[in-house]
Amino acid sequence: MSLIKFPLLLFFLVLSPIITTHTEARAKTIDLQIQPGLDKIRPVSKPARLTLTLRDGAGKAIDRTRFQIRLYAPPRGLFFSTDFPQVEGTPLIEIESPAFQGKVEWEYVFPIRGVYRLEVSAVDGVGDRVKQVFPLRIRESRTKLVYLGTFLVGLFLFALMVGRLFTLRGRETHIAVGLLWLAGSVLSIFPAMAQELTTKVPGDKEFLVRLEVSPPTVGQLSEIRWRLSEKETGMPYPTHLTLAITQLEKGKRIFFLKQIPTDGNLAFKFHFVDGSPHRVSSIAELKGRNPIRVEKVVAVTGIEPPKAVSLRALVLFLGVLVLGLITGRMSRRWKKR
Repeated sequence: MSLIKFPLLLFFLVLSPIITTHTEARAKTIDLQIQPGLDKIRPVSKPARLTLTLRDGAGKAIDRTRFQIRLYAPPRGLFFSTDFPQVEGTPLIEIESPAFQGKVEWEYVFPIRGVYRLEVSAVDGVGDRVKQVFPLRIRESRTKLVYLGTFLVGLFLFALMVGRLFTLRGRETHIAVGLLWLAGSVLSIFPAMAQELTTKVPGDKEFLVRLEVSPPTVGQLSEIRWRLSEKETGMPYPTHLTLAITQLEKGKRIFFLKQIPTDGNLAFKFHFVDGSPHRVSSIAELKGRNPIRVEKVVAVTGIEPPKAVSLRALVLFLGVLVLGLITGRMSRRWKKR
């Protein structure tokens, strides 16, 4: 072997393991599965099940993974707003959780239409970190679009008839003015302290469960803390936790975190987007013991929507009215000609 080839061979043998390890780390990806598909999900409808899995270059799930998850609501639109303008562009969920059997799974009811931003960071057992961003487009319900279109068409036809009546004289003109005033009246109609629970497990004096929810306010994140500890020592007790958040007025479960491994503590942030009472419930599963269930009902403080949102809707309705009035008057003149 020549003197030139020998150093090259030695260089390759030394660096090849480092290059291979680096390549494998970069080959790790975060897999996101959503059921049902995004094309079938609608706002404030059935919950979507989201599953995150960290996979290696061969596509196998990597156990001993810890996920950091952040979900952001769609940004505010240029003109049309959603049913919850207070939620637009705000953070919805911030949670850090270890994986169970290599994955994290939760259910969530998306509150508004638009493109959500899901930021995920995963750290495996050797300390390699993988970051990925998922845009999630949620389309508006077809029923709402049909209702809005029907209302606008009806408003235009009503204004068209009033516009035709405005071209008349005398008593009929007063009738038209009265109808227009009635239409305007119809348009005007359309448009805490941290809570804590400490409970002793029934029939078992060894454990204490604590559930705390900071005062929820629409437009802001609220912190939820759960802790299971031994009564005598006060030390946290490892367990698998299932946690659910239910909107009580409609009886709809809007968030569901299933069987995540914990060291006895869980803290995450959640945005209550509806200013109505919610129930936060948890179930801890211990080996050889009955499940431990704790729940708490919280009152959510609502806020007024921005004035600009109501103003844009009013401009839209008035624009349709004016267009109908002009069309009605012009159609009356065309008929006379």
